[in-house]
Amino acid sequence: MHARAARIILPISSQLYESEMKTIIAVAIAHLILLVAGSDVPGEHKRVTCYYMGVTIGTYSTLYPEDLDASICTHLVYLHGAINEETEEISLKSITPELKTGGEGFIPRLAKLKEVNPDLKLILHVADPDYNWISQKSSRKSQIIQSGIKWLNESGFDGLDMPMYWSPAEKEGVADLFCEIKSEFDKHGYILTAIFMENSFPEPPEANVDIVSKMARCCDHVALRATTTSYVTHRLAPLSLMKSNVNKYMERGLPANKTLIIVPAVGIIFTLEDPRDTGLGANVSGPGFNTSDDDSGPLIRYKELQRIMNDSSLGWTIRRDNETMEPYAFSTTGLWTSYEDGISMEFKARYVMERGLAGIAINLLETEDTGNTGEEGRFPLTRAIHNTFSRGLQSADTTP
Repeated sequence: MHARAARIILPISSQLYESEMKTIIAVAIAHLILLVAGSDVPGEHKRVTCYYMGVTIGTYSTLYPEDLDASICTHLVYLHGAINEETEEISLKSITPELKTGGEGFIPRLAKLKEVNPDLKLILHVADPDYNWISQKSSRKSQIIQSGIKWLNESGFDGLDMPMYWSPAEKEGVADLFCEIKSEFDKHGYILTAIFMENSFPEPPEANVDIVSKMARCCDHVALRATTTSYVTHRLAPLSLMKSNVNKYMERGLPANKTLIIVPAVGIIFTLEDPRDTGLGANVSGPGFNTSDDDSGPLIRYKELQRIMNDSSLGWTIRRDNETMEPYAFSTTGLWTSYEDGISMEFKARYVMERGLAGIAINLLETEDTGNTGEEGRFPLTRAIHNTFSRGLQSADTTP
């Protein structure tokens, strides 16, 4: 009996041992894959791209590099690059000439932010490149690419960012240019990112599948901008429009894991034509407060909007969309505004995780609440994105 039992038990024990070893090996392989390729856990490794102008005058108020919170951004894009057509080189130039900026002096100060966040990637945005001019000569393309590599080597930055717009006749050449830049950048470990504007691809989807797919292969990530304008009360960048834009580009070959959505850190404010008509689509008589030195129309920086909404004499009432959690508000004095807040930002971040997108780009840090005006801390919109990605798709209270 004992010998027979032993013969029965031994094969069972061997099977259990073999099964346990397979499990251990499988777990080890899974851990190795995660280490090499990164985790697919929602929220993990999501990008929080922060656009920064470095303005030093005007009602923007100076936001020095040392004032930035490097811990809540994964990528910081300095909006200060250009292509010098005389020297055919990457250079520094303010994208808004009428505003004085920190310029080249901010470069080493931005590089020091890596002492706070060693994983922070610093990107120089190259504004308004003339793609047709660049592509006319192969020697010119090579000169510009090599000058970009030289600038990155010297500055401590990690890559370049460029906007995408062209005529239908130029698009093939632009895609080839990006692939040439990416091929050279990969040799040095540099990043190439892009912004797709609303009108980057005006043709039908099937006409651009190959081009978008090619662009996607030759960019580390692509940020999609989608805003709307209207002469009635409306949302500047509603989630519904962002979703539609994402779907449009994914149909044209842009992969989800390289796609970011751009969320503006500004609101819009109007004066209602009829103070009793306070919903979306109401007629307006013009912009609300003029809070800028520049003519920004109904646009209002988030920190300025917080200051106005803190004024109890205006009698604000806040409403929120039940599906997207996006707020709008109206006052007893006939003002109307729509904007983002921590709750709507969290909802957008959750959409990004659920859709498997790469992340969110906040535009821009200067228009954020940089001084705790709304008593939500500094950079509350950016922080809401960062915190949501950090938590992942845990249950969250988004009750208004």
